[in-house]
Amino acid sequence: MPEDQKDNYIPHLVVGSDLFSLATFNTLTERFGRENVAIVSATKITKDLAKLIGPSGLRGDVNTKVFRDMFPELEYKTYGEDSFFYKESKLHSFSSRTKPEKMLWGEDFFKSPRIEVSLETLFPFLKDTNFFASLNHKKHTISAITPLKDNSFKLETYKDEVLFCDKLYFGDGPHALGKLISPREAVSTSFLEFCSELATPLSLNIKLIFESSVTKTFETLFIPLSFTYDWGHFIGEFTNECEANFVCYMDENISQEDEVSKKFRILIRNLEKVFPTIKKIKYKKYFSLNKKTPCQEIDDEKFKQVSSELPNLHFIGLNAPVTNADDIQEKFGYSSASCTHLIRGFLNHQNLLKNLINA
Repeated sequence: MPEDQKDNYIPHLVVGSDLFSLATFNTLTERFGRENVAIVSATKITKDLAKLIGPSGLRGDVNTKVFRDMFPELEYKTYGEDSFFYKESKLHSFSSRTKPEKMLWGEDFFKSPRIEVSLETLFPFLKDTNFFASLNHKKHTISAITPLKDNSFKLETYKDEVLFCDKLYFGDGPHALGKLISPREAVSTSFLEFCSELATPLSLNIKLIFESSVTKTFETLFIPLSFTYDWGHFIGEFTNECEANFVCYMDENISQEDEVSKKFRILIRNLEKVFPTIKKIKYKKYFSLNKKTPCQEIDDEKFKQVSSELPNLHFIGLNAPVTNADDIQEKFGYSSASCTHLIRGFLNHQNLLKNLINA
């Protein structure tokens, strides 16, 4: 590497700010040393940012069975034999004869029972007060990623900074990476097609913290945005009597601030119909718009066919393709295509650990 590039060179570079990006950073620093690993994100990384937001993504028969097989000794709680939707002035079970409003993209996933686990138990670094203070973190927004001839990478930022790395661990998902590859001819059309097929809507996450008890109902709730039009649902759950997390999906092209405020007002208005007492309870609200909405289906076999083009690229997180699909089929008895949301993050992280041990 030329001398003028050495100051911006990191052997192992993680891009992302979510839980699995941080878990990858932690694993790599334990293996290669903190001086050889860095993490890049557009925003400051905090413990709150690392927390999983919205309703639980650990649900579904295959996902929960795989999770139990992966962590057989872990304690967890299971909530709800059924989820509930609001219609005709009351809550109905999905197993009832009453039919809900039309379900839109991604909503069916949340109808099944969920598992709640302690993230600190799975990722002890979250309890380490020095972990976030000592992160080798570079605050940048990536504008382009160029694959180089020796299978390393050049990353450019909107502040005209340039970074170089041997191995890239990308936590923002294939769709985001596909838009950053420059020049486009650096990878095949098939690679770019794989990335483009994994586009998802934005997730609008809303957290509500009430000053006093609202409910002892902790099952997942579906609250329609409209009782007239097919606008989908707010989907969420109370994690305790005073705290709730909801999500709804939004088109990226209409995610202006006014639209977010409008959706929040609709949520509160319709939530008051379900729990009339909240009209008299003060609360705090928190919003976040997330571009990394979990994909409903990822073609792992298609990625396997193009992965050799960038051998030092490793996708991580909820939307990462699984590269050891045959091992998963043999170990758990399920196709990797059946594994979604949080389980994808766990499977890819375990695969990373296995590869580092065997390296």
